[in-house]
Amino acid sequence: MNCFKRMLGFAPVVKIEVFQALDGWRWRMRARNGEIVAQSEAYTRRESAVDTATMFTKASIVMEKSQ
Repeated sequence: MNCFKRMLGFAPVVKIEVFQALDGWRWRMRARNGEIVAQSEAYTRRESAVDTATMFTKASIVMEKSQ
């Protein structure tokens, strides 16, 4: 999580979790209240899951700023 905080320059409103599931690496996004608000498909490489979670997080921030 610290890598996302450093990358974005502030503490995010959501928490990104990257974890290994039975079918590969996955990520999920949790709101402050702990509710899962987004989750991924399975990735064969952890780095792919982290990269996609990073892109998803950046895209949601841009969308929020433009509204």
